[in-house]
Amino acid sequence: MQGYVAGARDFAPDKVKKAGEFEAELIDEWLNKHLDTGLLLPWDFPDFTIRPDELTIWTGIEKSGKTTLLGFGLMALMSQGERAMVCSFETKARKTLKKFSRQASGVLLYDRRIVDLCRTDEELKNYRTSATEKIKETSRWLAKNLWLYDHTGIAQWRTLIDDIRWARRRHGITQFVIDNFMRLGFVKDDYAQQAECITALSALAMELEVHIHLVVHQNKSEGHKGQAGGKRSVSGAFEIIANAHNIVEVQRDVNKGEKVSEVFQGHKIGRINDQQKADRLNALNGVPDGKFILHAQREGEQQNASKYLWFLWECQQYVSHPKDHPDHMPWRFVDVAAAADRQAADGKLPTSEEMGL
Repeated sequence: MQGYVAGARDFAPDKVKKAGEFEAELIDEWLNKHLDTGLLLPWDFPDFTIRPDELTIWTGIEKSGKTTLLGFGLMALMSQGERAMVCSFETKARKTLKKFSRQASGVLLYDRRIVDLCRTDEELKNYRTSATEKIKETSRWLAKNLWLYDHTGIAQWRTLIDDIRWARRRHGITQFVIDNFMRLGFVKDDYAQQAECITALSALAMELEVHIHLVVHQNKSEGHKGQAGGKRSVSGAFEIIANAHNIVEVQRDVNKGEKVSEVFQGHKIGRINDQQKADRLNALNGVPDGKFILHAQREGEQQNASKYLWFLWECQQYVSHPKDHPDHMPWRFVDVAAAADRQAADGKLPTSEEMGL
């Protein structure tokens, strides 16, 4: 009996631990974690940052701009050193890259208006050559930190999860975009499988220590005419919002878009003159094109906040200020990176040969 007692083992579960075992982690959480506040988005919104181990739902009605705004945010994350993989099941890779190249460079890389101004074949050839070089420079910037999941149509979510796990292990990718949820191989009213999928994606983000951005449409009855539908307007199973770490909404002011179009049409048919056109457009410039809304986040102090945004068509970016503001200008991620590379090169120590030794 003494032998049995001496050799007895405790069969308590390994995961049952006293709070005191986490004391070092508690100290780290208070003293150091405030330094790791997450990555900032490019439209001046410190209430919400992009943190690892999380799943964010990007919602909004169709054509509300959520994919465009998310893509612009992704360019900013990549400029901060993040590696990203985009799974866009509605758009071919070349079209996705075309929009990303505008957002990364901050310019329209090939402008038809300039083409129309070319008076000779030589001028057109020179412009095409310079545009090609700029496109290549932007492509090289994108290639450093961007991977594309080359599949359009319906994907199988279990296969996608396996591929995400491989991409994280093989390439060190930290940001994953899935656009959109209803292309993951289940029908609209299969709530059980939707719940299983979203639970798996949320767990995957924490397992791999990555951030997963998931685009989910709103119910068609919600969010019309630029009104926020709220987190419960997200289309699909309730588990989508229950398992997400963060829920954000993107809305577009369709009324402003209609009014701008009316001004141009009215000028075209002669109902208003040049001065009236300019006055009406100037008045509309102060009206935001859309809004970014934070509905909920599991971490962070702020739970509900929003930000008005103005859209820059040429570069497909959003800014926080109206047209007459000095900060109403695009981000030029490619140019900034090139300038930093040149500065780093200029700061290198000279070689022995250069010093004449």
